[in-house]
Amino acid sequence: MKRLQNERQLNATREKLKMLEEQYEKSKKRPGGNEYVRELTLGSLGRRIKQLKEEIMWYECHARVREPSSPAAVSTSKPGEASSTCTN
Repeated sequence: MKRLQNERQLNATREKLKMLEEQYEKSKKRPGGNEYVRELTLGSLGRRIKQLKEEIMWYECHARVREPSSPAAVSTSKPGEASSTCTN
């Protein structure tokens, strides 16, 4: 999976996520049509939505760790202990 590199990509990904979530809801509510195709569409949209959410969470977690002034960047744990809620 390609990782987000900057705020511009983060914002673009949030916009894509919003559009996909709207499309998912429209597809879910749309009456008629081929039920099999609709289920495939919902599954595909759902997987892509999950992927974008994971990319956003990864970036937000790691962006905080990189910022020296953020509380997440300051480790209060002892060596060998987990120091953050963000994990790989």
